[in-house]
Amino acid sequence: MKKQILFLIFTFGTIFSYSQTYTLADCINYAYAHRTELQKQESAQSYYNKDYSYSKLGLLPSVSGKSNYQLSYDRKNELTQSATTELASELILFNGFQLFNSIKQSALLKDRNKTYTEKIRNDIKLKSRKYITAFCLHKQISRFLKIPYNRQSSKFHL
Repeated sequence: MKKQILFLIFTFGTIFSYSQTYTLADCINYAYAHRTELQKQESAQSYYNKDYSYSKLGLLPSVSGKSNYQLSYDRKNELTQSATTELASELILFNGFQLFNSIKQSALLKDRNKTYTEKIRNDIKLKSRKYITAFCLHKQISRFLKIPYNRQSSKFHL
């Protein structure tokens, strides 16, 4: 019996110690941090930013190099050395504006994704404000009508 009472005191003590008041900014920041759709869009945004950078790098010439150095002994136990070096570069002068169109497409995709991410952020802000306003309104109406405040009827989910 004493163990059960101690357990209940410990449980409710920890529950009450975690309760705190939240501001509107805290609620919005919490929603930003825990919204999976927003996290997916932010990772897609980093992908599109990299894709845009890589498409711009496509205009640069490609350069490759190769070097080989070889030591060997022949039958007379004499040292033979050989070395080769290659350097090549390639620059596409005209390919029907394919690279430029690729850069434009990457920029448009990046901007579109950025706009969609901002839309999600604005939706989260609006929903948070809507729920908090409805919660406060419900609480004020309960006070005005002298109805006991019912916590279960005023729960909102983001």
